[in-house]
Amino acid sequence: MAFFAISSTLAQTTVMGKVMDADGKPMLMANVFLAQPNDTKTIRSVQAGSDGSFKITIDSSGIWILRCIGVYHEEHDLALYIDNPSTIVVNVRLETYTYLEDFSGVKVNGSFNNWYILRAVPMSKQANGTYTAEIETKEDSIAYRLLYVRNGNQVEGTQADRYSYHDPSGYNSIVAANGGKVRIAFNPEQLVRSETPASVTFLDSSPLISKFAKHYDELQKYKKAYFSAYQNFVRERTKRKEFAFDWSEQMLSVEKEMKSETESIVREELYLNCATLAILSKSTDTSIYRRSINGIPPSSIVWSLNPHSIYYVLGHSGFTEDEQMKYVQHVIDSNPIDKTKAALLLDEYMVEKLSEHKEIARRYYDILVNRFGSSEEAKMIKEKSVPRDSLRIGKPIPAFSVVSMDDPTKTITNESLKGKYYLIDFWASKNEASVREMQLLQEVYEKYKDSNFTILSLSLDESSRDVVKFRETKWKLPWANAFLGRNINSKVVRDFNAFDIPVAFLVDPIGNLVATGNALSSDSLKISLEKYLGK
Repeated sequence: MAFFAISSTLAQTTVMGKVMDADGKPMLMANVFLAQPNDTKTIRSVQAGSDGSFKITIDSSGIWILRCIGVYHEEHDLALYIDNPSTIVVNVRLETYTYLEDFSGVKVNGSFNNWYILRAVPMSKQANGTYTAEIETKEDSIAYRLLYVRNGNQVEGTQADRYSYHDPSGYNSIVAANGGKVRIAFNPEQLVRSETPASVTFLDSSPLISKFAKHYDELQKYKKAYFSAYQNFVRERTKRKEFAFDWSEQMLSVEKEMKSETESIVREELYLNCATLAILSKSTDTSIYRRSINGIPPSSIVWSLNPHSIYYVLGHSGFTEDEQMKYVQHVIDSNPIDKTKAALLLDEYMVEKLSEHKEIARRYYDILVNRFGSSEEAKMIKEKSVPRDSLRIGKPIPAFSVVSMDDPTKTITNESLKGKYYLIDFWASKNEASVREMQLLQEVYEKYKDSNFTILSLSLDESSRDVVKFRETKWKLPWANAFLGRNINSKVVRDFNAFDIPVAFLVDPIGNLVATGNALSSDSLKISLEKYLGK
């Protein structure tokens, strides 16, 4: 395992303090995890004491993520910059979940159904306002979580004999069985609620450590405000209205701090924060990206906080292709963080692959696989040649959920498309092979659209605006469309091994895969469709 070392391994740094609820009180259960930036793997973890106290050690210098979480509370991440062994004392207060207003759809999901969401058990509302469900089990107890209590996530229930943490989904409520049954009651009145935001207080640490953590925390708050505004917009929007978020105040604040900052590592962090805000807002101001590239050396460990932003910032900086490639090479040669280099190589490989620059793509592929073969990125790329069991002919396709580009209030899923044949097409407007297939797709769509057939196109373009422009000026794509972006970590991309495009999958009305690969390329597509839909 490669640590984020600046130099050699140092004596241990000890991080200690308390993780409390929004009111400064201990929670029913809380945990603290140590991880590397941009990595879900846990290096070390501890359960907080009954008073919320914790102590965890860090073995190496560099940037580390301290993740704090507690029952009924949102997790909160701290970025710690360690350059010398020390003792850091920090207190963290977490903020509570934000719940739905209506719990009429609440369901129980758990060990009794092997955590299979589609088999979650609906709860019945009682006269006293609680919701109940009776579960049969052969076990002494069950672990469960609740669905449709909180936006997008399962949550622990209000009834529990104890709790257990299951990474990465969160806390499970554990309830003992009685006579082969468990009666679960959910009481909305017992949900822990507070308007107090999360906060971090350093009691004993260097100004550099607290300053670095402060700016990381600020960026997370900016991003949270952005995604909250976007979710509200999607719920309330009218068709074709563009979402916009005013970053001017935040940008001015970051740039002001940047000018007065004397610590180089913190200044580099602020340059990255500025670039991140520009990326989120899809800014076309090349000067922002150029300043970030000039302000963050290729060797900076700050890039480890968001290595997937490097290629985007470079691509929008106004630098020539040669200048961009030189910067990428400098990162590969001089950056001490393997994870950063592997992430950048993966992104560059995908960009060149989609652009059909085969020689350049192959070069990045070879470096990634040969020099960083044990990385998740290298494993991901190598996986693309290995068919998953879930992509076998005659078997159900992987479950998916995407947002319609034509109506962002609408979600398209494998379940919503059941009952008809449909073609899933992974493509990109800048990919010439994808564009060459469009006339054929248009022809088969017109021929079979009234014969229980449709198409779902999933774009891997860099920007959704590229798709909009393509549909306005070239092909309208009058079927279902969704934008995935060039996120190689997208669950949909990974589940379908859609690393090389164009690639298509033909699904029958039951939801089983019936054709893919060469059977759906060029004129073979017509033959395959005639087999199932007739001439």
